[in-house]
Amino acid sequence: MIRHGAEDRTLRTVPIGGQPIALRLPVRRLGCRRCGRGRQAAIRLARPFRRFSHAFERYALSLLSHMTIQAVADHLKVGWDSIQAPFKRHLKTRFGQPKLKTLQRLAIDEISIGHGHRYLTVVLDWDTGAVVFIGQGQGADALIPFWKRLKASHAKIEAVATDMSPAYIFAVRENLPKALHGFDHFRGVKRFNDRLSDFRRELRREAEGPLGKTVLKGTRGRILKNPENLDEAKGERTRLEEALRLNQPLATAYYMKEEFRHFWHQASVAAAGRFLDDWCRRAEASMLSVLTKMPSTFRMHRTGLVNYRRCPISTGPLEGVNNRIKTLQRQAYGYRDQEFFQLRIYVIHRAKSVLLGGPVKRSGPTDSRVRIGHVRLKVAGRERALRFYWGAPGSAIARRYGRPAAFVAAGGYHHLGLNTPEGRAGSPPTVGTTGLDHVATHYPSRGASADARHRLVAAGIPLEAASDHGVREALCRRDPDDNGTEP
Repeated sequence: MIRHGAEDRTLRTVPIGGQPIALRLPVRRLGCRRCGRGRQAAIRLARPFRRFSHAFERYALSLLSHMTIQAVADHLKVGWDSIQAPFKRHLKTRFGQPKLKTLQRLAIDEISIGHGHRYLTVVLDWDTGAVVFIGQGQGADALIPFWKRLKASHAKIEAVATDMSPAYIFAVRENLPKALHGFDHFRGVKRFNDRLSDFRRELRREAEGPLGKTVLKGTRGRILKNPENLDEAKGERTRLEEALRLNQPLATAYYMKEEFRHFWHQASVAAAGRFLDDWCRRAEASMLSVLTKMPSTFRMHRTGLVNYRRCPISTGPLEGVNNRIKTLQRQAYGYRDQEFFQLRIYVIHRAKSVLLGGPVKRSGPTDSRVRIGHVRLKVAGRERALRFYWGAPGSAIARRYGRPAAFVAAGGYHHLGLNTPEGRAGSPPTVGTTGLDHVATHYPSRGASADARHRLVAAGIPLEAASDHGVREALCRRDPDDNGTEP
């Protein structure tokens, strides 16, 4: 090794006061006596061939927990690739090869990731909710690399949950012969509901007279619903009972479907087996096409169905992960780098839904059933009040009438009037004076109320108090003119 002097190397480091900072330092050049090649000596501040210091990369990674890659790149005044590359290296180092030794229970399913029959096969650690393997394609072939790694890890798998796909059945039987293989009960119920829906459609086509067709029209949702979920206020139970009373074949299929729900709640494996055998015999005796096809399916998958009682796990958590994967893909408008996409999936169980900051934009109402009482407010500044009542909560319509007045709508009607002539440059009422206590906005569900709260937090509007009144929840805040509001 010989020295060939030094040359300057420029590194970007952590910005100061929002201004980019670059370090320029001399780095020795070293040469090899044998091959004659030269290179720069390694330094502690940065990796070889990198333009950013370790401190800069750590700072960027900390920002990524609160911001998107593009937002971090804009903030640090660098390109998108300059932030994505260290983020990808970080994910690959920490999560590129999940450990399989501690696995006990697994869930396996596939997810479509785009047009052209593009699929990923996902394996989930059922106990922790972490994705431990992602295979290209679908079926048994996509799992071959996973079985090799699992065998080398010497993990002791107790149970596996999949759908009723023959590919998964044979793959699990071949590679995990001692593990309990259970089928997701949702798959069995869905298969039954699909056939029941087709049967109802067939009966409606064959119904004689307008009365028979009218009774069956619109009953699909009521037939597939669980009885406890029927809406009494909308008369769903009454219409369902009328349709079942006038159509005996549909009534038989419906009550058999409801009776099969008890299979999943049997006290023991033996009781579940007896229940399944008895149900299959009665289904075959009914001579209805929708029921006579189900016994052969259930008998073919009898072991997997009964195993649900031995180990009641399902692919439900994996379905939730699949939904988050699709959301991740939509937010990024797709991924060009598939390796980076898979690395993001490996850490998706650690991700939390964070509403990023930024200017509040006009948006539609969170729910068409949102209501505001008819109220007229005197405000000191119209535009300031509009940003509070229109931009943050997401009300639908704001109509300006000249300079002094505006109306804010929820549910399609302008209920909230904002007037400035009598309140222009006015001051809020002092504590202890009489007058309006607060304006209430009614949201039909907790989800709609939570969405409005997230909008307020994103707009930087603090909450004054929160309470639970048993029949409703209240989130109290003050508008710019110190009027109380309660969404």
